[in-house]
Amino acid sequence: MKWRGNYIYFIAKYQNGENAVIDKEFEEGFARPEYVKSDCFNLSYFRHTGKWFPVANNLSLKDCLEMIEEIPTFHPIP
Repeated sequence: MKWRGNYIYFIAKYQNGENAVIDKEFEEGFARPEYVKSDCFNLSYFRHTGKWFPVANNLSLKDCLEMIEEIPTFHPIP
């Protein structure tokens, strides 16, 4: 998890098994709550297009974490 500006990024680490690759490990975000105000967040997921897609607004942090845990859209691809 990384905090940057108003965003909390949930990050997955991946490893490329090919020998010719310079960087064998890389990180990719998969869920991003955006802090709006006290206990109010907007929630986005990282699409295959390389862009963040907003799915919910004005959620509590608890609701954001429950959605990330329960909805497969927010799970990193193995």
